[in-house]
Amino acid sequence: MLEKHLTQTCQNHTITLSKKSPTIGDLNDALKNASVLEIAQWRFIQHLGDIRNLCDHHKGADPTKEQVDDLINGVAKIVKTVC
Repeated sequence: MLEKHLTQTCQNHTITLSKKSPTIGDLNDALKNASVLEIAQWRFIQHLGDIRNLCDHHKGADPTKEQVDDLINGVAKIVKTVC
């Protein structure tokens, strides 16, 4: 959901990306560089991306319930506030 929303936000602001399949980090950086995101929003999205990677890539530790809750609530906040 986060990647989809950031992709749509890039399209809304006519931001072109060089990668065929950009990551959350790529999308986040492009939006920051285009001054669509403030630094605090950019950092928050980085944090959400880190939790998402914990959930998806099984790097030795599973996310905690609190981290999953933060991810769900954080994505809902980004969808409402970043357009």
